[in-house]
Amino acid sequence: MTPQLPERFAEQAEKFPPELRALLDAELAAGNEVIDLEFGRGPDKGKVALVVRHPYRAATPGSPPPGLSYFEITTRNPQIFVFRSSDERFSLVAAKFKPMVLQPLPRLSDPPTPKKLPETKKPDAPVLSAPATPGAESAKPQAAGKDPDAMRRFRASMVMDYEKWHDGIGYDLGALDELSEPQVREIERTLISHQPRDWRDIEALAYIDSPRAREVVEAALKSSDAKVRAEAMRHAGDKADPKGRERKLIASLKKDDIWGGLSEAIDEVEEFHPPAVIEQLFRGALNRDGEAAVHFAALILFLHGKAKEPFDWDHRPFFLRFNTSDRAERKAVFRELCERVGVDLSKYRQK
Repeated sequence: MTPQLPERFAEQAEKFPPELRALLDAELAAGNEVIDLEFGRGPDKGKVALVVRHPYRAATPGSPPPGLSYFEITTRNPQIFVFRSSDERFSLVAAKFKPMVLQPLPRLSDPPTPKKLPETKKPDAPVLSAPATPGAESAKPQAAGKDPDAMRRFRASMVMDYEKWHDGIGYDLGALDELSEPQVREIERTLISHQPRDWRDIEALAYIDSPRAREVVEAALKSSDAKVRAEAMRHAGDKADPKGRERKLIASLKKDDIWGGLSEAIDEVEEFHPPAVIEQLFRGALNRDGEAAVHFAALILFLHGKAKEPFDWDHRPFFLRFNTSDRAERKAVFRELCERVGVDLSKYRQK
């Protein structure tokens, strides 16, 4: 018997075409469950996706049933696996997180035995540190930090789940303020060695702001991961090499998708758009998949002063015409785009 869906999920599942609904029912019968509902925004308005908690249990990734398409993003964390209806309006999404490599905690030497507290102290008062060595001007920082639970809280915040990924929740930076200096250095080493590197690692290292952490943040300006690079730009943009930044941005515009870094690249183009980047926007509007081409066309219109914002809804019907697999239609709307912004069409080969 197929488990009953909560009302807000069931309402959308009823709209699924039969092929996709059958796939969903098979997942539910196999013990999977729906945990989230996604509504498309911007050019994707009207699209709906249901997200299941576990990797597919009944469906076979890479082998879509007739009437459905399939794609996946396996170069990011989490890995995304999507079955989609032929009209691209409805999707079933599963995510799988790559294991995180965390460095083990170092063994701590046995702490010194504290001296007996004076009788005037409360007998149950916690001993936070050993008394200072006689003659020392001041005690060293406490090894345990201000909050004994802070280290556990920060490490727990590094364990990614769907909700944290979906909502863009970073690590618990507040916990860093509760750590002792040795503990901060330990977390710093963990963040630096963490693979695959996440934008959250860069945010936390920028928060620590030690000389070594700053080096890693600045090095991330050259990352091939657009999300990592975008986070590094927030904290060390003044250190970016313009030519290197341009190359990375063009590479992202060529191959990334909305879920895998293209959104961050588009945001970056708004304020950094040398001629080679603008040219790649035009080539992408002509040759890339429909979803990317829609956003490229919107950005081109904005950067040429023909739209009020990077995705101007007053021009949305025009942008959506780029979301087509019909080559003749794409060439026609691309020609119109060039005319609107006054760009010579002949420099772009229309294959």
